[in-house]
Amino acid sequence: IWQIVALRSCIVSVTIVCAQGEISYNMGKAYEALENEDYVEAEKYFTLEIYENPNNGYAWTLLSILKYDSGDYKVSLNAANNAIKYLSKGDEKYYIAISYSVMASCNLKFGEYKNALKYIDQAIEIEPSRSEVLVTKANILYEMGKSTEAILQLGDYIKLESSDFYGYYRRGFFKDNVGDIYGAIEDYTAAIVLNPEYAYSYLGRGDMYNHIKQDSLSRRDFEKVIHLDIIPSSNSCAQYAFLALGYKDEAIYFMNKVIESDSNNAGNYYDAACLYSRMGEYQKAIEMFEICLEKGYRRFCHIDNDEDLDNIRSMPEFIELYNRYKTK
Repeated sequence: IWQIVALRSCIVSVTIVCAQGEISYNMGKAYEALENEDYVEAEKYFTLEIYENPNNGYAWTLLSILKYDSGDYKVSLNAANNAIKYLSKGDEKYYIAISYSVMASCNLKFGEYKNALKYIDQAIEIEPSRSEVLVTKANILYEMGKSTEAILQLGDYIKLESSDFYGYYRRGFFKDNVGDIYGAIEDYTAAIVLNPEYAYSYLGRGDMYNHIKQDSLSRRDFEKVIHLDIIPSSNSCAQYAFLALGYKDEAIYFMNKVIESDSNNAGNYYDAACLYSRMGEYQKAIEMFEICLEKGYRRFCHIDNDEDLDNIRSMPEFIELYNRYKTK
């Protein structure tokens, strides 16, 4: 979520520069496209600007964000590197910090956790007032297996941004994965109060209510997930709610639609592996697990902590795939 915040902040910064008449034609057109949320058009004009003026660190920074958001992490990382190369460390430190944050997030996607932590610490050192980088650091710590530190990091973020639902949601997710059921319920509930339209908060709380046998409360939350998550996409979670309510066929149908929406997204196949593991279709779960790894899924710490995979974790096929891809 911090990439979205960074992008909006960048738009504000570009607006100021534009108002001062210190912007090229391509940058101006890119800004207009960003304002209209036409990110393909914005990317085109940033690319043209870089072709004509390869030393424009601002264009490299904004391009790195767009490439990250579109899932092109290698190009995003290269663009962020170039941004830092061409920006001075004066008034541009804000953009340098964003570029380091992008580099951290790209390395997180690649499973390069030490590099990710190094870059996010550099971003924090340059711009300690940018609270959203604390969320990125918390995610990195979690993926490194440092859940307690990640929870504490999100506590720092919540102190600064107490009205942002995502900090509570994410901390609830971390507490969920370390077995703090009541702490997770508390945070998921806070997230729901702040943003009642975010389906994942209801899903997380519904799972927690299931653990403590609060069936009517969990059912209510799962029904809310289905009500909110109507259009299948890579950000969907309704498939789990359908299954929790006993609608197996609907869960499979929805999961297939999620995969169809973005067939190259490794995370979609990981979600499918979790879903099939939950429903007891173990060979199908293994098949989906192999596809997600083949497509680049490398969140091995999350795999280790994810109870959705407990049903297949001891299977020889799972162990072989896990070991083979972890060493790649």
